[in-house]
Amino acid sequence: MIKKIQALLAISILFIVFQTTAWATMQTVSLPITVDYLMLRKLLVAGSFTEEGESATLVDEGDGCIQLRLATPHLSEQEGTLRVELSVFSQTGVPLGGACYSPVKLQGYVVLYQRPVINPVDWKLSFETVRTELLNVHRKPTRVAGVVWKFAEPYIAAYLSGIKIDLMPPVKNIKDFVSPLFSADKEQQVKAMLASMRPGTIELEPSALYLPVLVDVASVYDPHERRSNIISDKKRLKQTVALWEQWDDLLVHLITRLAGRSLSEDEKEVLVGVLLESRYRFVSELSDESIRHDIVRKQFIEAWRQLAPLFRKYFLQQGESKGILGYLGFFSSVDALMTLDKLGPTFGVEISTAGLVRLVEMLQVNPSFFYYGSQPNANLQELFHIHPLEKQEEIPIEEDSFQDNGGVLKRMFNTLTVSTAYAATNTKQMSMRKILQWKVPEADVTDYIQRVRDVLKASTAATLIKGNVPEQQQAMFQKLIQAMAWQESCFRQFVVKNRKLTYLLSYNRSSVGLMQVNERVWRGLYDLNRLRWDIYYNAAAGSEIAALYLKRYGLRKEVTNRKLDDETMARLIYAMYNGGPSQRTKFFKRFSSKKLYESDELFWKKYQMVSAGDVGKVSLCLVGR
Repeated sequence: MIKKIQALLAISILFIVFQTTAWATMQTVSLPITVDYLMLRKLLVAGSFTEEGESATLVDEGDGCIQLRLATPHLSEQEGTLRVELSVFSQTGVPLGGACYSPVKLQGYVVLYQRPVINPVDWKLSFETVRTELLNVHRKPTRVAGVVWKFAEPYIAAYLSGIKIDLMPPVKNIKDFVSPLFSADKEQQVKAMLASMRPGTIELEPSALYLPVLVDVASVYDPHERRSNIISDKKRLKQTVALWEQWDDLLVHLITRLAGRSLSEDEKEVLVGVLLESRYRFVSELSDESIRHDIVRKQFIEAWRQLAPLFRKYFLQQGESKGILGYLGFFSSVDALMTLDKLGPTFGVEISTAGLVRLVEMLQVNPSFFYYGSQPNANLQELFHIHPLEKQEEIPIEEDSFQDNGGVLKRMFNTLTVSTAYAATNTKQMSMRKILQWKVPEADVTDYIQRVRDVLKASTAATLIKGNVPEQQQAMFQKLIQAMAWQESCFRQFVVKNRKLTYLLSYNRSSVGLMQVNERVWRGLYDLNRLRWDIYYNAAAGSEIAALYLKRYGLRKEVTNRKLDDETMARLIYAMYNGGPSQRTKFFKRFSSKKLYESDELFWKKYQMVSAGDVGKVSLCLVGR
């Protein structure tokens, strides 16, 4: 008997310990659905004020003799209630024989102070009226004859009490998006978490209505297991790169949707900065082999913090009511991700392809747009003020430049084949012969250097003509472009590899050609195929990118906080050309502490040589003499 009691006691203790441990790792988290009052207004209009002029006819009898109409709702928060103001027109009369006798009219505004209520079963939002007041056409308090208000009040009360906004779709969006944030082996924990979803108490703030979606979450990972998460496995790295490319497609889509709005220049700067920083960071980590499994999640959250205010502003102020629930679901899902991310690594949230697809579907876009294309995007070009580059006027090259007693060009065709990648593209801009003109000679490179300089001068002139570089910086800019081409490629667009002439590709396989334009960073802004095979196009692109950094960052006093001399400006532009907008602060820190990168020092030497007229020394890196 004693042994049985001891056994039962032991089981009870284990049960208590188990329960205590389980609850110790469990916590209730609020995933907010934030409904801006402008968004709430659009939802009201879309569901209940669908007639012309955002109106609703409550009564229309006797050929208009008896009628009641509400229109143009305006919402705000006041003293903890939702203030709903509606224009009201009411008329009561006696319809007889096609005429209306003794009509009494009411025209002005009705204001209802309401308390929002959420149904925990079907997630429908309704409104309980606390009090009502009437205003005249000048929005001043007024008293109306009892007969008019007695007629109108019950209709208005009944109509407004019947208004319900279905928030189940955004709640379902949250569930659909959150589910793939966790790995497949955590399926049961995720199901339990989603099953615990329930509405909390609605809060009314000056700018929005907040509906907390309460959910019980538990730690699903040991934080020590996830401390070292640099990817070393090639297969997983390939998967992460593919996921990042899908994220980049989504980011471009989000940015270009905003770019079509009437943005201020500062807002455009935000969009440009978000895209460039995302891409430069990815390229840097990929090159350094320091890329982590959570790079997409981190970039998504960092980007959304900057994009969210613009999305809410422009898609609520200027967007149509149609699809507004989709935007609410999108906003709420991303807010859920940010909330879960704040809980730390033990919750193991990660963005997957399935999660990105769900977000795209909320925006009513076909997910098939995830294709990571190489062609220019006109909307992106417009945002960056980069215009499609027409074919450059080629500098006339004498036939004698390639011929050695009539046999050099022929021997080049016989001993070299152009990379099949180019042949397959069927590019019309440059013939094989024109490409072979840019093969570096094996002996005297004097003429070759001069021809490349002519290409660079032409591309610089084209940039200056567009007005992208102020007159006082133009001399510096011309030297900058030549020094950059020297530093980046040693004046080479093409190289010979395995007896094939192909485009120059950087060590990390991301930058191409004369100006080493990074294909991942500038995807969608330039034609990647022409960057590889057209030296004129590559030079023009590099010149245009340098001008972009000069104008957007180098010349802005709020960015540099000082007026820079030409030499320091050139060094700053080159640092940003290599590392993105974030280099504007990082370079000055290096410059002030005199701890410059090797690339900073090498560029500076070449800029000085260009300034001194010693461009001929490019031959040292071309042929070693």
